[in-house]
Amino acid sequence: MLRGFKRKKMGNPKTENKNAKVKKGGPKERKGDFTRKTTETDIKLSLNLDGKGKYVIKTGVPFFNHMLEQFSKHSRFDMTLKAKGDIEVDLHHLIEDTGIVIGSALKELAGDKKGIRRFGSAFVPMDEALVHSVADFSGRAFFVYKDTSDVPGSFHLIKSFEGLKGKYSNFDEEGAREVLVDKFFYTYSNIFFEALCKNALINLHINVAYGNNTHHMVEAIFKSTGIAISDALKVVGNYGIPSTKGSI
Repeated sequence: MLRGFKRKKMGNPKTENKNAKVKKGGPKERKGDFTRKTTETDIKLSLNLDGKGKYVIKTGVPFFNHMLEQFSKHSRFDMTLKAKGDIEVDLHHLIEDTGIVIGSALKELAGDKKGIRRFGSAFVPMDEALVHSVADFSGRAFFVYKDTSDVPGSFHLIKSFEGLKGKYSNFDEEGAREVLVDKFFYTYSNIFFEALCKNALINLHINVAYGNNTHHMVEAIFKSTGIAISDALKVVGNYGIPSTKGSI
C-alpha cells in the first residue's frame, strides 16, 4: 500500500512565528514560538532544535500526546505544544494542523541550512515491528508512506472492527481506544506526517517493513521519523549549503 504526495490546499490560515531565532551565517540558535488559529483549531508551539528531548504535550488526545512525546524525546527537540481542536467532529483537523505547525517551524528554524547534514535516516524496531524513515531537507515536498507489514491495511482495519464488535458488546472505552490506535496507523499518522512534510518542504519516506501490532508500528513511525529529521538537521561543519546548486 503506497500513499504518495497529494496536492491539496491547506487553507488560508498561516502559521505565525513569534520570537523565532535563527542566527545568520549558520543555524547557531534554532528555537522559536509558533501559533496557528483557525475556526477548527488553536495551536501554540515552542520548539528548540538543539534541545535535550524535553516536552510538555497537551492535545486533548492521550494517544497523540504519547506519540508526539516519542517524537520529541528521540529527536531530542525540546517541544512545548498546546493544541485544541474540534475533536468532537473528528481528529483530522487537530492532527493535520499540528503537522502544519511543526512542519512550518522546522522549515523556519532550519534557516538557510548552512552546515547541516541535510539527509537523515533511521531504522527503529519495536518488538515484532520495524520501521525505516528517511528525510531530506531539500526545499521540495514529497511524501511517501509505505506499509508492507504482515497484513494488508484495509483488510486488517475491517477485521479489527469486526473483532472489537464481538469482544466489546457495549463498545466501551477500551474498545474505542483499540480502534483509535488502528486508525492512527492507517489514517492519522499519514495525515500528520504529510502535513509536516509539505510545510517543512522536505522529502520524507516512511516504510513500515513489517509488524502486526498497530501500537508498536505507530510508535516506531514517530520514533524513527523524529530521529531521521533530527539527524538531517544536525550541524556537521562549516562547509556551506549542502547542495551543488548553492541554495536549498
